[in-house]
Amino acid sequence: MDRHPVPLELLEYFRVRGTYLIVSHVDPDGDCIGSSLALAGVLRREGNNVLLLNPGPFERSEIRQFSEQFLERIPDEIIKSRPPPRVVVLDVSTRDRIGKIGMQIEGLPIATLDHHSSGDPFGDVRYIDATAPATSFLVQRTLEALGYPIGTEEAEHLLFALSTDTGYFRFMDDSAGDVFSAVGRLLQAGASPARTYHRMYGDRSLASRKVLSILLRRTRSYGDGRLLVTWQTARESLRYGEEDRDSMSLYQLLMTTKDCEVIVFLRPIDRKTCSVSLRSLADIDVGKVAQKWGGGGHARAAGFVAAQPLRKTRAELVSLFNRMLSADRSQPI
Repeated sequence: MDRHPVPLELLEYFRVRGTYLIVSHVDPDGDCIGSSLALAGVLRREGNNVLLLNPGPFERSEIRQFSEQFLERIPDEIIKSRPPPRVVVLDVSTRDRIGKIGMQIEGLPIATLDHHSSGDPFGDVRYIDATAPATSFLVQRTLEALGYPIGTEEAEHLLFALSTDTGYFRFMDDSAGDVFSAVGRLLQAGASPARTYHRMYGDRSLASRKVLSILLRRTRSYGDGRLLVTWQTARESLRYGEEDRDSMSLYQLLMTTKDCEVIVFLRPIDRKTCSVSLRSLADIDVGKVAQKWGGGGHARAAGFVAAQPLRKTRAELVSLFNRMLSADRSQPI
């Protein structure tokens, strides 16, 4: 597959020695955290001062251990320093996805690396490629284009980041030869597929397995099994909390169900709002669906927050996807 080349202005951006602020999105996932840690490690070894920033919360078990390495805001003395720090925004398609940090970086030089297919790109220098499977892939290509060596620790972070966004490569097809070549270089640098898999799926609590069983039993099937819908109740959210949510395992099991094409998973935020996660295996672009609801993401994985109760949102999404999965898929979203 033809990928966008690393922009020359991005290489020039990183060749300047100084202070770098690496920023990633609210409710971080493995891709933005792994990409941030890897880029920070290499830039520090090249003689730069690097601060990692993320507004959190670090509720996903696979990234919780790294929370103390990230600041929630930029220290005033860093913002006022001269020359000004250089900002690198990773895995973000719109400025509001970095929370209040977005206001702090106003007026600073900004480079953006992202692979989302929807959103409102920003930054003085941009490396945005929606064909890339993960932002970590763009970070690796950038570091290699710069000629900066990737150590074992950075290779582990990059492999973890790529694996989380590809479902441990389940979403890759025969056009991803260059991605697996990049993975091979990470293994040569010391990354381990076995350690990465355990980092993603291991050390889960018994409570998380119980939550998973509840969600699987509750799953409803529509359109001859092409649409699968499940949800968490407010009581379950209070009882188990976010720490025992294992969405990756849920999607992994449901997506391997016969005839499944689309998955909808809803969680209540309060009585009037809910969070929605969408997954697709077919030609349904769930990123476009999420964008219509004020969210975003990829063609195969996206999400949004609905400003209405869970039950109403669920009914509307079932109706929408039933229509989209019907014979006439040309109807507008």
